Amino acid sequence: MERLCMETLEIDLKDPRIFEAVFDMFFPRAHSFALKILKDEMISADIVQEAFLYMWEKANYFSSMLSFNATCIIVSKINV
Repeated sequence: MERLCMETLEIDLKDPRIFEAVFDMFFPRAHSFALKILKDEMISADIVQEAFLYMWEKANYFSSMLSFNATCIIVSKINV
């Protein structure tokens, strides 16, 4: 799977291949964040997956990787 660059100006998160690449890129960081707080592997993974599901449903709101990155962090913090 190709790695996406943070400098990518436009993204289409409704494209399953792009969303998969974004998930692969951001999941480890978000999961690590949740795990540090919750100290539970399964709950942390569930929360981060819920955050990604939310972002998939709101994909039209993200026009760049930078906005997605910021939202990923915020949504993970809110759910933790």
